[in-house]
Amino acid sequence: MSSVTQAQILVAAPADQVFSVLTDLPSYPTWSSFDEVFVLDRDFAGRATKACFEISRSSFKDSFTISIDYPDKFTMRWELINGVNLKSLHGGYLVKVVDENSSNVQYDVDLTLKNPLLNAMRKSAEKQMVDAALNQLKTKVESKE
Repeated sequence: MSSVTQAQILVAAPADQVFSVLTDLPSYPTWSSFDEVFVLDRDFAGRATKACFEISRSSFKDSFTISIDYPDKFTMRWELINGVNLKSLHGGYLVKVVDENSSNVQYDVDLTLKNPLLNAMRKSAEKQMVDAALNQLKTKVESKE
């Protein structure tokens, strides 16, 4: 049975600035572990609703496509459509306003790999992935002028 891995980080930036970075999927390779991100479809507001991610910078290599939903103003959720090594992937970001100059960012992920032997290390990999993503986001957003 899978369970969600979740973490939070305080970012010294307004929520709209943080969410703008999160929804700019093509820029992910400049600040995250992804090698390439291709937006395949967009909604009426221009936000990605389907995207393909490629990663090979870490011990985990994959190419996967997700559907993306924005249920609230500062919430981004995704589900796996297909992947080379991923069997399932559910996750998302929730950005909460702390004050006008800071935000709390919550990231949660739940994944299952197609290889059952690798699934034994899944929780550790999820924790590392979530922590790295939040720290990379914080660095990217706080370095903006």
